[in-house]
Amino acid sequence: MEEIKNIVERLIKKTGISQEMIIEQVHDSWSKIAGGRLCSKTEPFKFNEGKLFIYADNSTVKSELGYMAKEIIKKANESIKTDLVKELIIRIKG
Repeated sequence: MEEIKNIVERLIKKTGISQEMIIEQVHDSWSKIAGGRLCSKTEPFKFNEGKLFIYADNSTVKSELGYMAKEIIKKANESIKTDLVKELIIRIKG
């Protein structure tokens, strides 16, 4: 089975999208992806090997993001017009 890292690297080469471009696009679209209420309490800060890393203000917000993970992944992929985001990694900011 092919590692996700290899798949992501191949897609990045094929589409010309770098990981920096992905996080920039997700960050720019974050209010639409997370919604107005969560947008002010969260921040995407990194994309690596199919994982979108997000800071949450506290454990309550972290839990809420966890419940919404599939929807957030779907909206993030829509914003970058690919299916590169496979997983959310949520960390409490601090």
